[in-house]
Amino acid sequence: MKRINPRSFLSLCFMILMVQSADSQELASPALGFSYACASDNFNEFSIEVSSIVGGFNSNNVFVIEMSDGNGSFDKPVLLGQVSDKNNTLNFVISFALVPSTFGENHVIRVRSTSPVTTSPHSNSFAAYYTSNTPLVLENYQDIDLCEGTSTSLTLNETPFTSFNWYKDGAYHTTAGATIQVKKPGLYYAEVDFKICSGGVAVSNLIRVSIIAPLITEILGKESVALCTEDSYELVSSTTAIENNYYWYKDGNLITNISNKESSYTISGANIYGSYFLEIESPVGCVSSSDVVLISNANTEFEVAAVGQVENIIIFPGNSHKLEISTTAPAVSIDWYKDNLLFLNDGPTAIEVTKEGAYKAMVSIPGSPCGAVVSSPVFKVYNPSKYFVSISTPDNYSACISSEVTVAIDKLQYGISSGEKFDFKDFDEGMFTYSWSYNEEDLNSVNTASLLVNDTNKLGAYKLSISDASGVKSISNAVKVNLKLAAVQLKGNEVVYLCAEDSYTFESDVDNAKYKYTWYKNDVKITELPDYTPTYTVSEDVHADYRVSVLTNGGCTTVSNTISLLSASVSFNVIANDASEPIVLFGGATKSLTISTTAINPTIAWFKDGFKIPGSNTLSLSISEPGEYRAKVEVPGTCGQTVYSDYFSVVIPENYELTIQTNSGYSPCDVSTVLLSIKKVVIRISTDHKIVLSPSDYDKFSFKWWYNDLLVSGATESTLLVNDWLKSGKYKLEISTLDGVTAISSELQVDIELPVTDITAENFGGTICKGTNVQLSTTKKEGCTYQWYKDGVSMDGENTFQLSVEEEGSYAVRVIKNACESTSVALEIDYVDEESIEISPSGIIFISQGATKNITASGGQVYEWQNEQGNILSTTDVLNVSKPGMYAVIAQVGDCEIVKIIEVAYKVTTSVPNIISPNDDGVNDTWVLPYGYSFNKEVEIIIYNTNGIVVFRTTNYQNNWPEISVTANTIYYYIIKEKGQILKKGSITVIK
Repeated sequence: MKRINPRSFLSLCFMILMVQSADSQELASPALGFSYACASDNFNEFSIEVSSIVGGFNSNNVFVIEMSDGNGSFDKPVLLGQVSDKNNTLNFVISFALVPSTFGENHVIRVRSTSPVTTSPHSNSFAAYYTSNTPLVLENYQDIDLCEGTSTSLTLNETPFTSFNWYKDGAYHTTAGATIQVKKPGLYYAEVDFKICSGGVAVSNLIRVSIIAPLITEILGKESVALCTEDSYELVSSTTAIENNYYWYKDGNLITNISNKESSYTISGANIYGSYFLEIESPVGCVSSSDVVLISNANTEFEVAAVGQVENIIIFPGNSHKLEISTTAPAVSIDWYKDNLLFLNDGPTAIEVTKEGAYKAMVSIPGSPCGAVVSSPVFKVYNPSKYFVSISTPDNYSACISSEVTVAIDKLQYGISSGEKFDFKDFDEGMFTYSWSYNEEDLNSVNTASLLVNDTNKLGAYKLSISDASGVKSISNAVKVNLKLAAVQLKGNEVVYLCAEDSYTFESDVDNAKYKYTWYKNDVKITELPDYTPTYTVSEDVHADYRVSVLTNGGCTTVSNTISLLSASVSFNVIANDASEPIVLFGGATKSLTISTTAINPTIAWFKDGFKIPGSNTLSLSISEPGEYRAKVEVPGTCGQTVYSDYFSVVIPENYELTIQTNSGYSPCDVSTVLLSIKKVVIRISTDHKIVLSPSDYDKFSFKWWYNDLLVSGATESTLLVNDWLKSGKYKLEISTLDGVTAISSELQVDIELPVTDITAENFGGTICKGTNVQLSTTKKEGCTYQWYKDGVSMDGENTFQLSVEEEGSYAVRVIKNACESTSVALEIDYVDEESIEISPSGIIFISQGATKNITASGGQVYEWQNEQGNILSTTDVLNVSKPGMYAVIAQVGDCEIVKIIEVAYKVTTSVPNIISPNDDGVNDTWVLPYGYSFNKEVEIIIYNTNGIVVFRTTNYQNNWPEISVTANTIYYYIIKEKGQILKKGSITVIK
């Protein structure tokens, strides 16, 4: 590790720091030259005093004066001014103007310096407004007439301001937005609410609000009037001016069949009773209302009520219903009406009815002046006008399975003339007569609410018709009934022996012209027979199994027993074993063809391609050539028979179609091993016919495996295990037979998962020292490509297994082979420079004379502190200092060595003592100046006596005046200059 000479480094840094200004300057809070700021087009000048606690800003420094918004926020500071010529002045005053958008109660000002960069504390908060003289327009200069008891809004025309002071009759009224509600007369105006700056600025025009006296509205005549039913009465307004609008109301509802210019209204007709009043609207929209006039009934009053139900009274045929009323009238005459026609004069309070109609009772009594007739509620009586009947079979019925079923009513409804429909539950079956039909044919003998069906000759759709005593009918839905047949039997023996020329007639024991008969021979339908064929005769090729299927007219099918017609002659069969598929004969090999037969002592002859093979009277035949083979089996006798076996098709393959596969658990890039094997080997016999070889035939082949078109050494089995990711690629298999026929499979891509990818760093520390780099690398893998990433983002052009990095970050590499990839865990690389070591406190460290302070370093593992002479002061993270000067800390971070320079200085104060007591007591014997004024070659100290004679003059003052005896109770005067500019001046009093 290369070490830096601390002594030479400290000397260099000290020289640089002496040239540069110390960054210890500190700005004080700006002092406001005002309590609040009210700016306008006529006045806009304000000032603040800028002060620094420690002076001496760099020559290129600029003081920037900024103001916050009205809420004290500097998100968008307002620039008030800049000063660049006061860098050697501890305080100065600057004037500024407010921008027109200034508006708020909590503005503050701050001062920023640019060299060094520092910001002052905020000033005291203050209200500031830029008051605009833009006039406000209220209600478009229009006065307002207001109806008594109502209110209206006063609104300012569009304005950018949102808060206003409102005035009424010259006095403050309220502070609100651009609109207020008023209901009192007066002169109104508004001004923008500039808070403390308000008053005579941005004022609106005056608006007069006047109150209009209400109209006197009343209805002439009495407040309560009693009228008979056929009387009329005129309501008349006391005010009749034609320019008004008149609105008449009954029971709170506007009467609409009268012009709003009518000042009177005549009531008449049947519906005259109620409470009436009048509203009058003046031409300016003011509305007043009259008192209520009550129109009451002069008739003798009593009540008539219905006893019991009045709506939907249903009377079925043969029944009646009692209609009854009650009344509070003392002596009455009752007339009963049906459908508004009198049918019973001077009747009782209760009557019995049977017919449909709207019934009511009119109850009347004599009286004066009007008498009275009151109607009862209307009794709505209905007879059923129609029925809705639905029939069904029970849940346990199944078509073509059940042998009987009862069809019955499952739902009955009735309808009335109003259109309503009701369920008829628990009805009396005796109310109706019943008529059942089968396939639209009446079953006249049945008059019941249900029907038992158990006759398979009567299968089909059943309906029910019902009729009540009044002749109202209804026909149900159709229900289809399909019952199963009893077992169908073919008459005769179930096994019959016949010679080939014999005939035989089959007969079903079920004979119904409505049924369809389908005959089967050896389970094959016999076509071209009539539907109605209960008998069937065979005379040719008779030997077979026969049966019949009977389909009823209801759609149910029953199959008969089977009768077998067998040969009366010697009967046997011949089976060609394994002849269902072509037989593959590999070159140079032999095969054995075999048959089996039930014949006794047969004669056997084998044929190839139609030619008899001599000497082949055996059940098996050894072959070595392709062709079409079959055997003929004969048994001699009167009804003897000759039977040929099925053909054996023997082929020698000339080409193969081969496909290979991976094991079932294979998933590309997810497994470490793959087993390759034959998926299938196919021999194509013809365009439409191919044979898939059994794995037992694979021993007829030799095998060669190929990888990326290269022969795999030693791979001569039908399977191949691939367990090396470097061997990912394209594989194919070549097979060969003894007679030289070869086939190669199509290529199969195999991708083995890549191994875990790791990153190594050359220093293993994961750090970059300033001015150096780190080499990262991963294992170089054949056939792989690489992509490096920094902080998750791919790095352009970084595509090798190595990477040189100079920046800190999170580095990872992705390794790619074919379709597989492996990404490393990210490696964190840290950059180490001076910023890695933090010093607390930061910046120039100020101490008071005679005091000590701890300086703490952090961020390193090992520390060494030195002074300007290179002496080691501490080897921990803390250094205790009591003297000004330049110090260095050498910190080790990993393999990196970092040096940081710290400047320690005495606190600078501008306070100059004005009393000394040179009595050799060791206290205040000399005139001691603050650090910055003393021990500074740029600062000149001049002391005068009372006669103006210079008694002491020097630069780089050592706090050593007076060095000779001075007279007590004497006053001296001093001037402190820097580069010719006076920094301080004052007096010094000598006491003993």
